[in-house]
Order: sequence, then C-alpha cells, then structure tokens
Amino acid sequence: VADHGEEALREHCIPTNPDLWLLENYEVFLEARRRSLADAVNRFVDSIASGQRATVDAAALIEAGEGATLEFKRNVRVDTETGEAVAKVMEPMIVKTVAAFLNSDGGTLFIGVNDAGIPVGIDRDVASLTSSPNVDGYERHLRQLVINGVGQVPAASVEISFPEVEG
Repeated sequence: VADHGEEALREHCIPTNPDLWLLENYEVFLEARRRSLADAVNRFVDSIASGQRATVDAAALIEAGEGATLEFKRNVRVDTETGEAVAKVMEPMIVKTVAAFLNSDGGTLFIGVNDAGIPVGIDRDVASLTSSPNVDGYERHLRQLVINGVGQVPAASVEISFPEVEG
C-alpha cells in the first residue's frame, strides 16, 4: 500500500480495510474479496452485453512493466534506433509471443515500446510497408503475420489496437 496506494488493491479486488488483513479476520477478508470479484466480473459482463468495450489504460500497463502477460517489442520491421530492416528476425518473435499468449492465460503485446518501457512508436515500421504505408496497412500486416503463424481460427481472437501513449 505504501508503494502503490489503495487504488492498486482496489484494482485487484482486495479489501482496503486493514482490519481485514489480520489473520483472525481471514474468513471475513475472503468473503469481502469474493463480493468485490463478483462485482467486477458483473460490471465486465454488463459492459460486454451492452456493446461497450472495456477500456485499457495503455500508459498504466506500460508503467507496470513486462511480466507473464505483458511483453514489449520495440519494432516489427525496422529498428527504431538504427533504421535497419529487421523483419526476418522480429516478425517470427512477434508471432511466437502471440502464440505464447494464446496458449496461456492471454496477454498484451505492445509494439513500439522498448525493453525499458519507453514508447518509441511505430512510425518507421508503418513507413516501411510497400503497399498501404499507414496504420490500416500496418494492422493488416500484423494480422496476416498472426494468421500465417498460428492459423485463422486462433488469430480471430487476437485484438489489435493502436492506443496513443505520450504522443
């Protein structure tokens, strides 16, 4: 709590009442957390049923850093620092990461973010496309990479979006 604040606890449906953190109140803690988790799931299901999509705070995810369900890749086609073409090296790594997420509990892959968690953008990657050097063309290119790598049916569950972070 001292490092991340009570909001971090609320995000994970953990009761913020310190009395519930005492060992003798464990059963009460579990009941409060069950209610909080159920409320969160119901809000999520309601948002899907109403046609709204849950929003993701990309900046907050990036700030949290890489982990089992979060991966950063600086680029796909062109090295953002050197301008060197790296598609033959990076494209298979992108597909491998997506396949790993599909074969586990899922995850988020940020392209255009370096290993230090600094957004570097996708401008060079987008400009490197010979046909449709724009975000739509880039999305089609990424989608085709995933389809070719894991197949059309699994690829259908992959969501691609372009959140703007730090401009």
